Amino acid sequence: MAWCKATSLKTARAHISAQYLDRKGVPIEGTERRSELHGGPGASQDWVPLTIGLPGSVPDSRYIGVSVWLTQAAVWDTSPRAMREVEFQDIKASAWFDDIAVYRLPG
Repeated sequence: MAWCKATSLKTARAHISAQYLDRKGVPIEGTERRSELHGGPGASQDWVPLTIGLPGSVPDSRYIGVSVWLTQAAVWDTSPRAMREVEFQDIKASAWFDDIAVYRLPG
């Protein structure tokens, strides 16, 4: 879980991701999860919680890698592009992430 506050996100979006890593710090395939995207027209300018649920029972996992992201539309929007479409970028966008926490249920 993390708290995110973003401003000036017209086309860019903020999110967090997490995945399991093995004992050498190598990501374990198929374990990456991403939070919902935050930002865009009408999005809250206040602090909002972003959460992720990782799968259980991954025997080779030793660590959890957490990343925070502020990405342009070319990264997060995977829909087909129109021919000669102009891709706008938010050059004044900003995102703050705070109180990042990892919780583990008893096993």
